[in-house]
Amino acid sequence: MRFLVRTFVRSGWQRLSRLGGIQKDLDLELEQPTTRERAFVQIKSQAGQGELNAYLAKFSRGTWDRMFFVCHSLRGVLRASKRNVHVWTGEALAASAVRAGLYDWVIQKAA
Repeated sequence: MRFLVRTFVRSGWQRLSRLGGIQKDLDLELEQPTTRERAFVQIKSQAGQGELNAYLAKFSRGTWDRMFFVCHSLRGVLRASKRNVHVWTGEALAASAVRAGLYDWVIQKAA
């Protein structure tokens, strides 16, 4: 989770939700201060399309502008039809960390 928070913070997002503990429906809530855009972030170690669909429904009922669904291990292919929904897995997750300047941090933590 800290890795993702660092990735978002380095990309200009600010955390609105508290870190740790149990939060209903989402793992992280963010705001982009320059645009006031709010984001819903859900992090899963494993997920399939059913889990993604459940969180898409929660996102649709909320007031967020964007959703990030982050998953380490996929069960099948994940598809999100909305433009403001980003599914980060494997390469997309690694690429976002590198773009945020966290390559050295990731290598250090993996060692």
